[in-house]
Amino acid sequence: MELLRAGDEKIAPPQLRPDPDEDADRDRPWRVVLHNDDYTPMEYVTKVLHDVFKLGWAKSVMVMARAHASGRAQVAVLPKQEASERIATAHARARGDGWPLHFTKEPVD
Repeated sequence: MELLRAGDEKIAPPQLRPDPDEDADRDRPWRVVLHNDDYTPMEYVTKVLHDVFKLGWAKSVMVMARAHASGRAQVAVLPKQEASERIATAHARARGDGWPLHFTKEPVD
């Protein structure tokens, strides 16, 4: 790292410290939630749960059925970054295929 000069003194750039609240937030587990919609086929939802969230087929069907019956269902509990990445992948796949499939994440209490 190159040092900056102020007059004849060499001054190192300030060190950035991570925000402890941000670290705690990142380390907390996050719940991924599937939201029911009236358009995305059940078979498609099941395949996305299997392919993107790595659920077994039986678990994928169970989660899809729970969301269909009650409006929403927990898919998985993951670290925040991983939850965000998997949700983004699922949304991109669904939008690319023309479906409004929707997931959210929420912190686990």
